[in-house]
Amino acid sequence: MKSQVIKQKGFVFLWITVIITVFGLQGLGYAQAPNPIQQSIDVLIFTGDTSWISQQDAIAEAETTKNLLQSADITAEITEDEDYVKQWMLQTTSNGSVNVLILYGTMPTTIYPPGNTMPDGSVVENWIETTDGNTILNHTDYIGFSSSHNTNTGRRIVNYFGMLRNLMDNPNIYIPILNSSNYIQMIVTSDGSTLTPSLVNFETARPIPLGQLQGNWFAEKILASNTGDAHADWADPVVLRDGDRGRIAIVHQTVFEDEPIGEVAAEIMINYLFTEAAEETLPETTTVPLIDATLDVLIYTGDVYWLSHADAKIEAEKTKNRLQSADIHAEIIEDENYVKQWMLETTSNGSVNVLILYGTMPATIYPSGNTMPDGSVAEIG
Repeated sequence: MKSQVIKQKGFVFLWITVIITVFGLQGLGYAQAPNPIQQSIDVLIFTGDTSWISQQDAIAEAETTKNLLQSADITAEITEDEDYVKQWMLQTTSNGSVNVLILYGTMPTTIYPPGNTMPDGSVVENWIETTDGNTILNHTDYIGFSSSHNTNTGRRIVNYFGMLRNLMDNPNIYIPILNSSNYIQMIVTSDGSTLTPSLVNFETARPIPLGQLQGNWFAEKILASNTGDAHADWADPVVLRDGDRGRIAIVHQTVFEDEPIGEVAAEIMINYLFTEAAEETLPETTTVPLIDATLDVLIYTGDVYWLSHADAKIEAEKTKNRLQSADIHAEIIEDENYVKQWMLETTSNGSVNVLILYGTMPATIYPSGNTMPDGSVAEIG
């Protein structure tokens, strides 16, 4: 009988020990711990909720994007957990590197409270308002128009136009609500052909209205537009940037019909976003040519209008040769940063200098969208 009691006590003791151990770990936050947030992830793809594309198709496109990125040594991950998205964004804010969040038509409620209840200071706004160059890349439905489903009610709260307006600090921007009868044809631009070889002409339902950009926001790269060039009213895909801060990119903002959205998104990142970031980290002497302040005439052929690039270069060569035969020093350049530096160095130098353009104004000397009506480099020069 005594031995039985001892066994019972021993059993009770062991059982209590196990229970205390388990509850002790839970109290310390170790039991059922979530996956650690990886700051080393360059690109996070959220597939937890989608609009205008099935979740199955979104996951397939996400896998395509991830595989292409990883083949270019860009770290990418796919998640359905919007809490993970929030923690990753908090940890990659102001980390000195470009990070990209890819969405499929809905905005996670953890980074932007639904119903526009936090117009300023949301996780996503703070994330793109650093000079890291962080980018929200949105596919399919209107960016930020809808929040992700509420896990308790199963319902999705609509933000309407407020989310994008708050994110861009632009109370007037309005992406048109088009239907299949009036979709707008997008024609691939020269930048689109170069940077995104998988991109082909298509019809979009939610293009970006380029004429409505204001403040420091500008179209950094127009990959397809209604005209097939940068002089357009509508664009998709397009990369928008807030001065030297973050970006918003839309890629095929239309009902998914087997377009190559996974490939195009990867190409934008591989050939531009991360390439641009790498170039910005190079020493200045390796990226900026020496400025020749003795130039009398500078001819800019980096962008043209109503004239092909090839024809502009031919005419520029004719002008340069005639000027040099008259001992007037002239040069042809395609780098708009060079134009800016040359103008700064030749301002108030006591000599006449001439800048020749072919129908377009370099954004480096006059910011696009008339955002600097006074004091631009062009005006001062």
